[in-house]
Amino acid sequence: VFAGIDPDLDAQVEFGAFQKLGDPTTRRQVV
Repeated sequence: VFAGIDPDLDAQVEFGAFQKLGDPTTRRQVV
């Protein structure tokens, strides 16, 4: 999703971590 776009590496890592947990609320935070 954030491939090639690294505005916030931390957010990228968090998004990936939460995505594994299957937390839909995380997507809302990132977006």
